[in-house]
Amino acid sequence: MPVRRVGKIAALMWAALTLIGCSGLAPVRSVTTLTYIGPTEVYLIAGQALRPTDLVFIGVQDRRGQFIIDDMKATRQLGDSLDWDGEPLPGVRLSLRLRVIWFRDNGVHLAGTVRIEVHDFRPSPGGFNEDAPIQYKVPVAYRIPRGGMIPGTTLTYVGPSARGAELGGLAEYPFRKIADSILWEGRLRPNVGLALNLRMVYFDEQAMQVIGIATIALEESQAAYQNLYETAGI
Repeated sequence: MPVRRVGKIAALMWAALTLIGCSGLAPVRSVTTLTYIGPTEVYLIAGQALRPTDLVFIGVQDRRGQFIIDDMKATRQLGDSLDWDGEPLPGVRLSLRLRVIWFRDNGVHLAGTVRIEVHDFRPSPGGFNEDAPIQYKVPVAYRIPRGGMIPGTTLTYVGPSARGAELGGLAEYPFRKIADSILWEGRLRPNVGLALNLRMVYFDEQAMQVIGIATIALEESQAAYQNLYETAGI
């Protein structure tokens, strides 16, 4: 695994641990909306759209970036903002708060934060598309009461045992000790996938605590971007 990727994963895990310190891991309650918030970055080359938004990077001119924002041409310098809010898929609300970090070889590097809200989700195991063109990785931290379900999954916390915390909804060995991993892949909605890579932090008679990384995959057809390219004259 490349050192850069290890560093990103470590940073996300640190962000998850920070959530524990700041929020005390509030217990998970019955909800109809899942919210994921975390850091994100992207590199675009000239003529490329920032999927799944309507923002297009045209290229670099006089050391400034040229973009299409809301069907209008826009010039952006280093440090300038690029925000987007919308519903790229039914039941999904996406908010991006990005800044221009640098230009290089007629490409642009953007970094900032992403917020994804998935409404009326119905978790189902299996079917996660690892090749989905739009994926976001964000840190998560949960406190699951005994008998409760890990958000966005079909896994439950049964309770403690001599062999570790017992999980329900697994088709394999169900016990996890502290620092053991918990993996789940599936779908939240027809075009929204979720992959969780969690670690057990603590468990007792009342609840278990887990932290880790959630990967949210959004699937959208290429046809949705044809008009964007035409608008940008690409």
